Amino acid sequence: MILHVPQLDFMHQLHQSLRASIEFQEKLCAIQTSLTNYPDFLIHDYLIFYKGSIWIPDDNPFIPSLLNEFHSTPLGGHFGVLKTTHRLQANFTLPNLRRDVRNYIKHCQICQQTKPVPGKPAGLLQPLPLPYGVWEDLLMDFITHLPNSQNHTTLMVVVDRFSKGVHFGALHSNFTAYRVANLFHDIICKLHGFPKSIVSDRDPIFVSQF
Repeated sequence: MILHVPQLDFMHQLHQSLRASIEFQEKLCAIQTSLTNYPDFLIHDYLIFYKGSIWIPDDNPFIPSLLNEFHSTPLGGHFGVLKTTHRLQANFTLPNLRRDVRNYIKHCQICQQTKPVPGKPAGLLQPLPLPYGVWEDLLMDFITHLPNSQNHTTLMVVVDRFSKGVHFGALHSNFTAYRVANLFHDIICKLHGFPKSIVSDRDPIFVSQF
């Protein structure tokens, strides 16, 4: 059963491409000559159906237009390889369908510019608790790609959430979690003691060894 019915002009172009296909003509003649040898095939309206879906030879030049119809149009919705393949399989039989879909999406400019997040949706934003003392609750981040100064191109920025005071520490571009921890100890802990909390992004430096 065909779940998605393309526009009439689309089907007309498909018919024209199949009429010009030598492989399609040979398959059509073989089925018409010996129906018993092709029990899963059916001919209707000059189309070959295989188990309810339209059979299209691998050399058909209309395949890119078919992929565009099921992927790049508003109805296609720019779904990924799996969903686009399933939708096409419900309507068409192509010898190398998954390969063709994967290659088409790989070169789809919109899909390459818009990367989906492969994780569960984030929950509602939660406000940070109010700080009640100086240098107890900190914010921490890096400013990178700065002009070279004595082989330092990165600044570690530590902000006190209560007083908005700031400390800066210089780092090499290839800094490690160990170097960051030592610098944090030198410019923060020696002056203000250990903080109660540190807010940062999910930089590997923070979530690994720091």
